Amino acid sequence: MTLRTTFLGTGGAVPTTRRAPSAVMVHREGERFLFDCGEGTQRQMMRFNTGFDVRHVFLTHLHGDHVLGLPGLLQTWDFQDRTDSLAIHCPPGSRRTIRDLIGAGGHDTAFPVRINEVSPGSVAIDGDEFEIRAFETEH
Repeated sequence: MTLRTTFLGTGGAVPTTRRAPSAVMVHREGERFLFDCGEGTQRQMMRFNTGFDVRHVFLTHLHGDHVLGLPGLLQTWDFQDRTDSLAIHCPPGSRRTIRDLIGAGGHDTAFPVRINEVSPGSVAIDGDEFEIRAFETEH
C-alpha cells in the first residue's frame, strides 16, 4: 500500500509567507482525500503537485482557517468542467453552514456536492482495506 501525506497548510488562523492556513492532502492507492481547506489551498495543491482529483473533502470544524478556501476550490473545479460528484464530510449540525459557504459567492456548482455530517466515532468512508473515522478533539 502506498500512502503519502502532504501538509499544504499548517499556519493556523494567521498565514505567513512560509505557512498557509490548514489543509492536508492524503494520497492512498490513487485516491486523494483533502482534510480542511483553508485560504490558498488550491495554490498549495499546484505548488506541491498533489493533483486536483479529489472526491472527498473532510472539514474538521468550521473556523475560517479550515474552510474559507472551499468556495474558491469548488469554483475552480466548475471552471475545469468537473462532472464527478464531491462528498464533503463535516461535523454534526454544520450542513447548512457549509451550504451557505458554498453559495456565498452567488455560485452553484454544476457537479453534484453531497454534504455528509459525521459524528465522533462514526465511519465517514468504509473503503477496501481502510476506513476513515471521525473522532472528537479539543481545539
